[in-house]
Amino acid sequence: MITFSYHGKDRTAEPYSLRRAGTGNLLLYAWEEEAGHVKAFKVPEISDLAVTETTFIPQYVIDLNAIVSTFRSGPRRRPSSSGQATSGPTYVFQCPYCHKLFRRSHSDPALRAHKRPRGFGECPGRHGVLLRTE
Repeated sequence: MITFSYHGKDRTAEPYSLRRAGTGNLLLYAWEEEAGHVKAFKVPEISDLAVTETTFIPQYVIDLNAIVSTFRSGPRRRPSSSGQATSGPTYVFQCPYCHKLFRRSHSDPALRAHKRPRGFGECPGRHGVLLRTE
């Protein structure tokens, strides 16, 4: 587990993913203990970060090295005129609430509106956790 201060509040969390958002912000995705779900934290706004001696059993794949793969040296690829995406990795995200999988050609964790398992109402999950890259 880690502890840190963010926006004037002390937090305890399970770190899962380090990503650079499309906005350019470096984000830490972590399961915040108090909130009870995965949250994104802007890394430059985190202070007093410390690793605790408390261990946890990961709920998701931990991918803190993934930031290297999200840097782009050139312009972004556009889908071809046939509507097919260009070749490249597929990012598999999982909703932290209902565990539905979302496959993407880009590393954006934002999730579209979706239903809970077996269609029982709308799921509140709007930010996925990266499980793997295919």
